[in-house]
Amino acid sequence: MTVNWNAIVEGIAAGVAASVLLTVFALARDFFRNLFLRIRISRSFRFLSCGSGLDGLTVGVSNHIGRAFTIRQIVMITDRGDYRFNPTGEVTSSFKHQYPKPTRKQLRMLKRGKIASIPIGTEIQFRSWRSAPTSEGFTVVQPFTSHQFVLPAQLLVDFAGIIAGFRITVEYESWTHAIKIMQVHTRDSIEQVRKTVEHFRNEIVSGSLDSARAAFRRPPIVAKPTQPSA
Repeated sequence: MTVNWNAIVEGIAAGVAASVLLTVFALARDFFRNLFLRIRISRSFRFLSCGSGLDGLTVGVSNHIGRAFTIRQIVMITDRGDYRFNPTGEVTSSFKHQYPKPTRKQLRMLKRGKIASIPIGTEIQFRSWRSAPTSEGFTVVQPFTSHQFVLPAQLLVDFAGIIAGFRITVEYESWTHAIKIMQVHTRDSIEQVRKTVEHFRNEIVSGSLDSARAAFRRPPIVAKPTQPSA
């Protein structure tokens, strides 16, 4: 029996070529999936929801990408130092189209700082759900949830810095199960944050914040001057 070595060699070559092509395809697919995941996570921090409460300035982080990620640090960058937000543990449901889509006029007003946030209607609740941080103190943001972070009001009493943006340190797992860490810098919410900080400081100075805290038996933010003794 005659062995056709040319056919055998061609078959082996074809098999090797197919294997190489499949490997390259798999690597390329994983590369682009991981790249798009990184881009989607970065874009989720473009517009941070900013507000204020009895405890201080608040920032909300939402996860609409369908994969959990961990917030290690949220920092407000100013010309006089960086201000780090603390996780509150407060968590709410959040998903795309949960609220009416903002109009172009509202987006323009938000960008120019004429309004502090997009109005979404009034919601009344007795309590909020809370999730415990990791053992390291980080916050895991599960898919389609929103977590709140707070900058204590005491740090804003004498605040006079110029806000330059935010720096968010994020940990996430890639599609290939590798743990990644990246820092995201955003300036898109600066005007909204500046207006909110200015409004919040006015509440501190006027005493309205202390009055609101007193209603909930909270200690005052600004110490009241003592009366001279007779």
